[in-house]
Amino acid sequence: LSSLVTIVDTEAPNYIGQTDNHALTVAGTGGADVFVHTPGTTDQAGTIQVNSLLALSYASLGAGGSVTASGGAGTDTLVANGTTVNDTFTVGAAGQVNLNARVVLNVASVETLTLEGFEGNDTFTLVPAISASVYTTMNFNGGTQSSATGDRVNLVATAGDDDLVISGQTVSLGGKTVQSSGVEDIRLDALAGNDLITYNGVVGIS
Repeated sequence: LSSLVTIVDTEAPNYIGQTDNHALTVAGTGGADVFVHTPGTTDQAGTIQVNSLLALSYASLGAGGSVTASGGAGTDTLVANGTTVNDTFTVGAAGQVNLNARVVLNVASVETLTLEGFEGNDTFTLVPAISASVYTTMNFNGGTQSSATGDRVNLVATAGDDDLVISGQTVSLGGKTVQSSGVEDIRLDALAGNDLITYNGVVGIS
């Protein structure tokens, strides 16, 4: 069931899902868009904003609900914010982002992903091989750590022969790039195959 709803002269749109496992899709414009998703006070609540347009708040989508950022044309970016405590981000094969136990954040036609961990010891896991990601560029920003454990990024290559390039906290494979910032522990599993790893060091350090 779908219907067209036109909203005018509204400053704060809110969508309440009545815990019916609703799938909420927010579409971008025909150009290059930046979607910013911020988690709310519950696992089924949050806000999503496109560029400088009004942010859409949502709540009570249901445990099986979802939010989708649909980029369309142009080079689009999704910024997925974490919380001020320890966060676990998981990026799936279709580009979906799971944050802790919150509703899944899906994507369509989005080229760049930025995850913001903020405070806490955060974990970022990219499930597919770097080269198999739907994103061309992924930015994993750890923020401020809450203990010596710090923030961690988990990456894998393919089961074949891989040509990996590492520059500081940036790892590239097959035209796809993961750039980390404020991360204390980056773990890369090259898996099987005859792999070549080129390490370029850290800019400004010889």
